[in-house]
Amino acid sequence: MINLGASLDEFRLVGGKVLIEPINKESLSQYKTESGITVIQSNHRAKRNYLMGKIIKLGSRVMIDGQYIELNKLFDVGDQIFYYEYGPVEVSINDKTYLIIRAEDIEMAVIREDDNE
Repeated sequence: MINLGASLDEFRLVGGKVLIEPINKESLSQYKTESGITVIQSNHRAKRNYLMGKIIKLGSRVMIDGQYIELNKLFDVGDQIFYYEYGPVEVSINDKTYLIIRAEDIEMAVIREDDNE
């Protein structure tokens, strides 16, 4: 784990990186959203485990299909996401554990009803 000891405002994420707060540390084989949608990890992807987290800070942009897309057009701070379990960099900021992940490792964002208003 990298101990930054700074506040969240004292650093900037580079490129397509996302700072998240892990919501649970157990792999998700099944998850039910507040609106009743059940997400089930199927057998053919059983080797890729996903966890859930909340976006705390976004980097600038990511390349998708040969075009740069601003991350703030894809995600919002506070979004709950499913992310690929392997690959995050664990960091400590003010004694709180966060993860830095690549935007490409986000499989899905949970859309809250108040996001559509």
